[in-house]
Amino acid sequence: MNREIVEKKVEVLEKRVRWQMRAIIGLIIVFLFNTSPAFTSKWFHQLLPPKLTSVNLSPDKSNGDTGFRHNWSHRKEILARRIQAPELGPGRDKIEFINNILSHQNGTPRLGKQAQAGELQILSDTLRVQTLQTRTLQIVNAAGGVVAIIGSDPAGNGILLVGNVAGAAVAAISADQAGNGDISVIENNASVAGMGVDQAGNGVVAASNASGSSFTLLGADDSGNAGLIVGTASESGTGVVILGVDDVGNGSVSAVSASGSIVDLGIDEAGDAAVLLTNREGVLASVLGVDENGHGIMGILNASGRPIAAMAADEAGNGVLGIEGGKFRAYIDSTGNGVAETRGQNQILRWSSEIRPTGGGGTPSGLIGDLDQDGDEDFN
Repeated sequence: MNREIVEKKVEVLEKRVRWQMRAIIGLIIVFLFNTSPAFTSKWFHQLLPPKLTSVNLSPDKSNGDTGFRHNWSHRKEILARRIQAPELGPGRDKIEFINNILSHQNGTPRLGKQAQAGELQILSDTLRVQTLQTRTLQIVNAAGGVVAIIGSDPAGNGILLVGNVAGAAVAAISADQAGNGDISVIENNASVAGMGVDQAGNGVVAASNASGSSFTLLGADDSGNAGLIVGTASESGTGVVILGVDDVGNGSVSAVSASGSIVDLGIDEAGDAAVLLTNREGVLASVLGVDENGHGIMGILNASGRPIAAMAADEAGNGVLGIEGGKFRAYIDSTGNGVAETRGQNQILRWSSEIRPTGGGGTPSGLIGDLDQDGDEDFN
């Protein structure tokens, strides 16, 4: 990958995803990396009816039995961890150095140049020692073409350049600007695949398409956990899929759209699966998970990140819905009747399907509530 493509990718990532870039010496590739899922729950207790003792979402409870044991700000910090790797393959300065080697200098033939008519045809590969000015050893094939060059780069590091019979450089073994080993497959003076070492000493393998717009990166995060990143850059941003392992060994998958929204799938501290969805601004918008009893639980937040609704199951396994901090609630009571409540500042209106005896029979209850606040129910 050439430097312009890498810089464009980094610029797009910074603009769209808004995560701080940390530089590494030399030419770099910086991509998002996922290590572990994390989920939030402190707000659920405000949305669900008090009868949900099994869900027990109050933040002062030590058992924290919903499985949502982290806050979103911590999750964003984890997502901000990145694989940091030197650009695999020759950078711009090294490409220029290679081109100088490949061009005519003091009679030095171009890599892969074929013998001309009347020139001596060498019947076997030949090692040719060049002048101190060119600082190279060259491997010449039987046809007289230079197919490999051994030399040193401007920084004094060794470099091995391999060319095809047509004279094009196709591979290089060298050192990056940090002095780490670097192996690259070259196409049109750009690395399209390679192996290298990141700033922490972890191995990195990278591959891209011919234009550098689509890429795959295999490496390790700051904690040493392995991960895989697949992405495509476009004018609207860079879409990335991240496959990784968290610090306790659970797998996780994140997808980041070109617009910046995130879908995050992982495992919480209790070992339960969970899903996080954010909007384009990176604000948490929806959470789907499992409580300690194995019941599903879902939370909805508005665009500013304020919790507005939650769905869960009570200790009996019946469904419960809470909206706007309990201003509206729907659940099943202890006798199996459906109940809906609306709460105002001074009163509660309750609708129920409970059967109340009237004479010798029964009549379904409708609206239940003490509207005049005299201590009795005005409607039953």
